[in-house]
Order: sequence, then C-alpha cells, then structure tokens
Amino acid sequence: MQAMVDKLPFPSFITDQRSKVIFWNQETERIIFPFPSCSPEDRYLLQLLFLESGVRDRIQNWSEFSTYSVAVLAG
Repeated sequence: MQAMVDKLPFPSFITDQRSKVIFWNQETERIIFPFPSCSPEDRYLLQLLFLESGVRDRIQNWSEFSTYSVAVLAG
C-alpha cells in the first residue's frame, strides 16, 4: 500500500476504519501535515482535522471533508 501511495503526485494517505493514518506520501507531509513529527498513537485524521488549525487551513474543502469523515466514522 505504501508503494502505491508513494507513486501518486498529489497528497495522498490511507486511514484505517478509526481514521488512523497508516500510509502517506511525501506530498502529504509537505502540504497537509508532517506525520512523522507525532507519535503513531496521535495520527488520527479526525483528531488532526479538529485540533490542528494548520491542517484545517491546508484542506481546501475542509467543511465538506470533515463532515464526510465524521459520517464515515459514525457509519
């Protein structure tokens, strides 16, 4: 999965069913969030979406993306 994500030219990541980010590429680190800077226990997309203003500012459709993400988790 990591090799597939690495080949994508735009920010890309894969989460598990609880929104934990498990794979990401360098574009994600550069544009959205430097995942290696936090512990694996803190790499939850929903947590970052709502608690990290930098992430919120970097996602162009933050409102739609966060609504969708919460719905998927609740789903």
